[in-house]
Amino acid sequence: MDLESVKRLLEKGGDESENAAIDGVSNKAKFFDPFILQGIQVDLIEPGRVVCSMKVPLRLLNSGNFLHGGATASLVDIVGSAAIYTVGAPTTGVSIEINVSYLDAAFINEEIEIEGKVLRVGKAIGVVTVELRKKKTGRIIAQGRHTNYPMKRCELESGKEATKEEEIPKLGQWLGQSVSVLLWFDVQTLELQAKNWFTVLNLASQSSIHKQGARVSGGELEVGLMGSKESCRNELRIAVRQLSERCLYSASKWAAEQLVGIEQDPAKSTPSHTRFQRGSSSIRRRYRTTEISSTPIAGVSYVTTPVPEEDDIVDSDCYLLAKSYFDCREHRRAAHALRDQTGKKAMFLRCYALYLAGEKRKEEEMIELEGPLGKSDAVNRELASVERGVVNDRKSGTIDPFGLYLYGLVLKEKGHEDLARTVLLESVNSYPWNWSAWTELQSLCTTVDILNSLNLKNHWMKDFFLASAYQELRMHGESLLKYEYLQGIFCFSNYLQAQFEGQHEKSVMYFRRALKLNRNYLSAWTLMGHEYVEMKNTPAAIDAYRRAVDINPCDYRAWYGLGQAYEMMSMPYYALYYFRKSVYLQPNDSRLWIAMAQCYETEQLHMLEDAIKCYKRAANCNDREAIALHQLAKLHNELGHSEEAAFYYKKDLERMEAEEREGPNLVEALLFLAAYCKDQKRFEEAEVYCTRLLDYTGPEKETAKSLLRGMRIADSGLPLMDVEHFPS
Repeated sequence: MDLESVKRLLEKGGDESENAAIDGVSNKAKFFDPFILQGIQVDLIEPGRVVCSMKVPLRLLNSGNFLHGGATASLVDIVGSAAIYTVGAPTTGVSIEINVSYLDAAFINEEIEIEGKVLRVGKAIGVVTVELRKKKTGRIIAQGRHTNYPMKRCELESGKEATKEEEIPKLGQWLGQSVSVLLWFDVQTLELQAKNWFTVLNLASQSSIHKQGARVSGGELEVGLMGSKESCRNELRIAVRQLSERCLYSASKWAAEQLVGIEQDPAKSTPSHTRFQRGSSSIRRRYRTTEISSTPIAGVSYVTTPVPEEDDIVDSDCYLLAKSYFDCREHRRAAHALRDQTGKKAMFLRCYALYLAGEKRKEEEMIELEGPLGKSDAVNRELASVERGVVNDRKSGTIDPFGLYLYGLVLKEKGHEDLARTVLLESVNSYPWNWSAWTELQSLCTTVDILNSLNLKNHWMKDFFLASAYQELRMHGESLLKYEYLQGIFCFSNYLQAQFEGQHEKSVMYFRRALKLNRNYLSAWTLMGHEYVEMKNTPAAIDAYRRAVDINPCDYRAWYGLGQAYEMMSMPYYALYYFRKSVYLQPNDSRLWIAMAQCYETEQLHMLEDAIKCYKRAANCNDREAIALHQLAKLHNELGHSEEAAFYYKKDLERMEAEEREGPNLVEALLFLAAYCKDQKRFEEAEVYCTRLLDYTGPEKETAKSLLRGMRIADSGLPLMDVEHFPS
């Protein structure tokens, strides 16, 4: 289809003649497409890409008065189909899967931009990505991927048109080789009537879909294929070896962790065909393209990425010697051993060894010249030598993705962030399995705009990168969606599990890295102390907090942290000293007063009157966690101050009712107030509290009944001593 026809399709979605020309059939004007597309404008159209814009109309809003999720999915479907048309596809065919990640909201009359890009259109499958963003700010509203089968009907290999009974097994066989999706068989698309639905299910169960492990449930077929997992597993196996041979051990370890995080296929627990054969003919080629026709994660199709192979079939003796030196952390000796080597791998290891030798010397100079808390102007003296080597390779066009990664490190170290970002982007697009390159690139993406401007290839490693980058930019919702998305294949990944359960060790590592650059970085010392507290490493936490108060004695957070650490060590007198320091510096923080009050309550001190004073200060400082009032009531009750206890229990009860909170504190307050009002002969008020307690099913219900019986007897004038003898 020509581009002008595609433009008319979008801007005149309901035009009958256009639909007829596109679909090849004569039909009445359709309702749904014009309903969605009315008001859309095509801003740019070229082969493989369509950019449209529109203002969010009233008709497409949901109950929250922002763009409806269904409308977003429809735009992904329609604009994605239009993008497929631009590369000459005859029809949109059968939609296999539409996946949408909702990241932000668009409100009425807000102008949005919809961009559809073709990732791949082959003989059997077409994949497009569609992004909705706010035109004014560029903030992403939603990202979608649309996968379809661009043939109107499945044909048998003989070339004749398939019958209805032949179409399903043929489509199932194709699916078994290409995608792992949740597939909905649309009866109209497959030209079958609803009455034949069970025939479809029976045919499918007998087809190769069933042989691949499909499950039929509730009118949908879930294709549980292992092809995509095998593709990821094969890529990671090769990557672990290649990264290890170049001494990129951090990236190699990360790749190996993801490798074992992929669910194993019991039938292929030790697949011999995936083992790397050094003598194979494919290794003699510069690049081997890994054919990945499957859809790796949740039906999302990725572009094929070449896996670079080695330039040397067998490592030279000098390289083996240099690698041994490197493994022993003798970086300069490793570089010297490779001084006459010309292979790409050898040249990379030589430059990388020089870079690490310079980094090690820089750290030593920082401590020698200024001490642990001082500021030093020490620099990596090997940067110039390393830069000359990688720049010459880049100019001659012989640089590989690993050399680009090293060049990016050098540029970042020298402060050329824009150029470093460009070089690292080129590296990860060429070789996406180097997690170290991704992390360096992430450190240069300090804003959402910078992140969105990156032109990343659609490899599954991109999802790991985006999840981590979103987390660093505090876009926690988007990050969580990505991590949950990746669990579809990497379901046993310790890395992914750590993202959900906490990252204290990782946080400490990053704080240490920050402190290497600036030993006076106050927040890093304080926050690192907090992380050590979470890890129950109190000696390390105390050391970090002490360094923080040495830098700034007015940092109340560090004093508070010291108090917490000593409290964990059951040293309340020390803890009390540091808590007093913190409240002196920040007297309006209720959390500090509560911490000091809890310290007074410990068995070693048991200074309840002082604890009450602290809780009162906390209550006056807007105690958002509602701890102070309840503790005041309990302490007064413990000391026998019934009137004061009733006062605070009542205030706590009022607050819980206002915040619609339930729980044991509410029951405790009701029980005390009911008994207190009964003792004070305020029977009507006590009856109100008892009636509320009757709604519960625990022992408090029986207590309330007993109180009610006692009040009725007391009110009737009978002796209270006879209450226990009355039947319940």
